[in-house]
Amino acid sequence: MKHSQHPRQGVVLIAALATLSIVVTLTATSIKEAIRGRQEVRKQLWMTQSLWLCEAGMQRAFEVWSQENDVEEIEWRPTISELPDWVVHVHSKRTNDGKSMSILSTATMTHQTHSNLQFRRSLSRSFIRTNESNTKDDLKL
Repeated sequence: MKHSQHPRQGVVLIAALATLSIVVTLTATSIKEAIRGRQEVRKQLWMTQSLWLCEAGMQRAFEVWSQENDVEEIEWRPTISELPDWVVHVHSKRTNDGKSMSILSTATMTHQTHSNLQFRRSLSRSFIRTNESNTKDDLKL
């Protein structure tokens, strides 16, 4: 049996492998956290965009109603190039006396490349006409 002249080579190799495994584990954890952070930022962006789009849909329905038009449903696709995946549906219901109206605005985003990924937000408000004129200044939330 022949003994190695450098008995520490095995110990150095084991230490190098242990260090490499620790570095790989830390790197993988960092990458995982970066991906999770990116997904969270994207989710916040979608939440903000959906709120703005719901508000815009609400404003469109409000404008239609303030002009005494009886439109109960509006579908709107924003023409902004940064928002190609969004569709806004607005449903409105006027009371029989015509003095108040409820509006439900829903913004839906379907991802272009992942059709199973969808984000949806709804916003509901009621408007009351404070006098008989047709000006939108008389309409209040």
